[in-house]
This record gives sequence, C-alpha cells and structure tokens, in this order.
Amino acid sequence: MRKLALVAAGLMLAALASPAQALEPQDPRALETSGQYIPDGLYRVAYTGEIWQVENFDGGGYTHALTFEEYSALEDKSFKPAPTDYVKYPWSQKLYGVTFFGSNPESWLWDPLTLQQWQAAGSPAPRNAGYIKGSEIFKFSGSSELFLEEDTSIYGEESEEEILASIPAHKLTFNEWAATGFRGPVELTAEIKRLSWDSSGAIFIDYNGYGDQLTLQEYQSIGSPTPQVVAHLPGDNPASYSVYRQENPADARLVYYNGNFDYKKILTFNEWNASGRPTPGSPVGSCSEADAPIDDCNYWDASIPELALE
Repeated sequence: MRKLALVAAGLMLAALASPAQALEPQDPRALETSGQYIPDGLYRVAYTGEIWQVENFDGGGYTHALTFEEYSALEDKSFKPAPTDYVKYPWSQKLYGVTFFGSNPESWLWDPLTLQQWQAAGSPAPRNAGYIKGSEIFKFSGSSELFLEEDTSIYGEESEEEILASIPAHKLTFNEWAATGFRGPVELTAEIKRLSWDSSGAIFIDYNGYGDQLTLQEYQSIGSPTPQVVAHLPGDNPASYSVYRQENPADARLVYYNGNFDYKKILTFNEWNASGRPTPGSPVGSCSEADAPIDDCNYWDASIPELALE
C-alpha cells in the first residue's frame, strides 16, 4: 500500500530555518514545458524550503530545485516566495500544495503535504479543488459507479492492484465528476458481488472467476461500491450449487463452500430455501464421491471459519 512520504519533523524544521540547508531534494525535481513561465529568478517553496530556479526560453521554460552546491555557487542568492496555492477535495482532509511556475498545467508543481509541511507554510486555509493531479478515477466491471482515489503517485501511474490497495477511494456524485472535467475512468476487470440468499451480507471481489471475501475495512477503502446481486458465484458446482452435507452423519446442517473464493458457511433453512433448495452434494472432504468437485477437494481447508452460524 502506497503512503505519503513522511519527513522527520526535526529535519524539516532545521531545513526551514535556513534556505541553504533546505536545498537538497531527495530526488531531482525539475519541470520543462512549453508556455509562458513566471519571470526568471529564484523562488522558495514554503512547505519544503526548496529553492527553485526559473529560466524562460523561446516558447517555454525550465525550472528545477537547486542542490546545495548549485545554490552556493550563485552570486545572487536572493529569492521570492513561490506562487503556491493549497488545495483539497471537499470530502477529504488530505492537503496538497500546487505551485504555478507557468501557464501550462505541466509546469505546475504538485505535492501531497504532511501536517508538518502545512504548518511550515503557515497553516494556510485550503480551497476546494475539482481535480488534483495524481488522482485516479476508476470503475468496477459491470457497474456505472465512478470512484476517485487520491495521490496515486503524483508523477506516475499505478496498476489495478495498486489502485485497489490504496485507501481511501471516494464514490463520486455527478456534480463531483463534473468538477473533474468529466475525466474518463480506468475500467477495472474486477467485479463486486454478493449472494442474493446469503443473510450474512458477505461481499466478494471477483477477478475473472476467482477472488476473496472483502472485510468491512477493505470494502470501505474501495469506496463502498454497490455490489452486483447474484444467485451463484463462479466456481459453484452446478450439480449442488456448492451446497453439501456434513461429514458427520449426526450433523444435519448443510454447508455452502466455494473454493474459488475460499468461502464457507453453514446454511440456515431460509438461506437454503432462498437459494432454490438445491440438492446437497456428498459430504465436503469426501473426495472419492463422483459429485464432490475436484477443485473443492483440493482447496478444502478445515481451518476456514464457519460464518453466520445459526
């Protein structure tokens, strides 16, 4: 799971105390694009203490964060405050700094802020933004709902797995989507499902026929998408719809087990009735029986807890 890079508070305060001490960025940072830039000169970014040098050329400009050696070699070390704005999404507490080095959006410097960085900038009141660079809009397969995940790496892209691992996502309203400029979503292959007859309300993420049950925290972290309501999950045995008798003949309860999702639960009468009263298969674990699916035998794990016992 990707998290914001945190800077030690003591090092940050020391860097902010002196421009010369704040000039060594952890990674080289530079922007070069077409379009009009702000006037040539040195500009200090308040939340990091970095000094950026702006140089205009015909049709565009170049700016980069100076190293300690570069700054020390300058005759004129005077600088101005960088033109930085502070923004957030209306639903989020995560803050960002955006510095406008030029008219081209590609010349804008975006950074997610730590609490210490925001305080170092003077704790400015942020304004609400419609779209923040690095955000990812996505949708699940089979659904029209759109979600926005913040800070999916400011200057890069992430895979589907990385998008789902990052938290939290926000379900967009139509007006919120409009505020982004109606940006198109990344269409994920994953589907979100729940069983129509399962009274536990278990929700599953389905990756082309295999997946997992989501915990409440995992479900909320991906934006609480509305699940598709289905009667069966991929991998259900069509002969019994993955409903089985117990190995112990004295136990008359029926078991639902799906190996593709590692999901097992004891069925109540109402659940069995709502699922269509399937004829139960041979006891789970009895792999010699013809109607005991090989996959279920291979994946069977007695340590899987029984859910929603009644």
